[in-house]
Amino acid sequence: MLTEQFLAATSSAPKVPNTAIAKDAGIYLHDLQPIPALKTSFKKSAAAANCVAVNDTHIFAAQAGKAVVHVYNRERGGQEATIAFPERIHSLALAGDYNDAGILVLGTEGGRIILWELCTGRQISTPQSHIQPTTSLAVDSASDYLLSGSPDSNIHVWSLSSLLSFSSAANTDASPPNSPIRTLSNHRAAITSISMGHGSSMINLAISASEDNSCIVWNVQSGELLRTFLLPATPLCLSLDPVDRACYAGLQDGSVQLINLYKDSGVTNSLHDTALNSAPSMCSPSERWSVVGHELGPTRSISVSYEGNTLLSGHETGKVIRWDIARGRYLSSVADFYAPVTNLSLLPPKGFPNTSNPKLKSHTVLKPRHDEHYSDTGSAAVSSAVPTNYTLTAQISENIISPVVSSSVSEKTSDQDFDSLLDNICFPTSILEEGSFRLSSHDPQNKAMPASSSNVSASADADNNEEVSRLKKENEAMWKDLCESREMQKRAWAKLMEWGKERAESRQRHSGDGEPSDDDTQGSKHDSQNLSSEGSSENEMDVSG
Repeated sequence: MLTEQFLAATSSAPKVPNTAIAKDAGIYLHDLQPIPALKTSFKKSAAAANCVAVNDTHIFAAQAGKAVVHVYNRERGGQEATIAFPERIHSLALAGDYNDAGILVLGTEGGRIILWELCTGRQISTPQSHIQPTTSLAVDSASDYLLSGSPDSNIHVWSLSSLLSFSSAANTDASPPNSPIRTLSNHRAAITSISMGHGSSMINLAISASEDNSCIVWNVQSGELLRTFLLPATPLCLSLDPVDRACYAGLQDGSVQLINLYKDSGVTNSLHDTALNSAPSMCSPSERWSVVGHELGPTRSISVSYEGNTLLSGHETGKVIRWDIARGRYLSSVADFYAPVTNLSLLPPKGFPNTSNPKLKSHTVLKPRHDEHYSDTGSAAVSSAVPTNYTLTAQISENIISPVVSSSVSEKTSDQDFDSLLDNICFPTSILEEGSFRLSSHDPQNKAMPASSSNVSASADADNNEEVSRLKKENEAMWKDLCESREMQKRAWAKLMEWGKERAESRQRHSGDGEPSDDDTQGSKHDSQNLSSEGSSENEMDVSG
């Protein structure tokens, strides 16, 4: 049987006494399917908006007004650790797959970004990039890009691989280390929420919401503004459809606005029509959902289900409302936590047949090493070498079968199979080539970064074709110059032969008996030697040409 849960977090303790909810509870795991019911609660937490992140084994909650992150272990059902940071944390996001330990991204009060590798304890910090706190974070599904938003109205785009690289501090280019690759600055007020698309192609989408009552759709790869949507009220939270068909915005007045990204029919989608990029669009009033007769308060959090037919919204009064997306109407009230629901996340369903378990699992996170890796300059290491104390602590959940090492066995080239990477004697060539190309493409001067091996091959073929064309043009120009030089040599040789013949005849005429004198003979021999030398030079030139 399929089961589906959602995670809800509040910013304060329940306001109503004598309820079924614990007084100091702040995070809740609640069943949605098959029967809505509270399953587990975690105590001593008060998290602001965008300050909770969850994966298959842990929950991370940044405490409001404190420089502390609480780590809760879902397997043990309690708090595992309390991690202190030098600054207050205003936003959290996880990079990596839901089943993996991954990397926790933290936005600080000083406008910085901190990356914490959960399996190694390594911590990387960026310089101050925002002039106000970093309140919104979003990571794409391929963990290539990181977007950060702030009340300063700017959105920074970061390369995660560049931030995590050990050689990032040793860069010698003009840009400082650990700096964003571009900035998106079309909003005119504070950024309230950012949502990333679920694709891994080169045209992946991102949507940002702002207090200027607008939502902007971006092309993450190029930073191009695709469309601007004007809303009837201030959007406080965003959630994208699982297949990026639409976006849902929770508004200040408690309603939910549907933003249809593929509404217009035609061969070319209007979202990618360059003629419409600069023209803002008004959202349809008929696609604005609200509950009549219920005082819900502002919509503080929102989340879409796995199959995309159910929407949950968390409100200031503590209610969690369930919406029918297909019909665009209110379904039911799922839960009431009697406190503002600031974070809401629908978890992936469980119970699918033939589901494979994660090959690598982390049961306990490693605390970050503040003294060694945290610095105001964002430099994680002085040199590009991997530190000797860099170790990964995790459990391999399946048996590793040792392969038969033989020169006759070809290497496996599957770059997505964990077993093949462990079984190979060395890294497969495909992995090395793709990794090298990704690292080289993350140069700040190069704005385009590939997202798949097919894109890498296409780019490499294009570069090879350009190089071959350039070499052909150079060879044609050199051959033309060589032909002109040969023609000049032939003309000079003909004139020299004619001059030598005239000189020999003149000497014969001036001799009394018709026989050339010794001096004339020596002169003729000398001229012949010169002509022979010139002829041999021409022959050598012809051979070399």
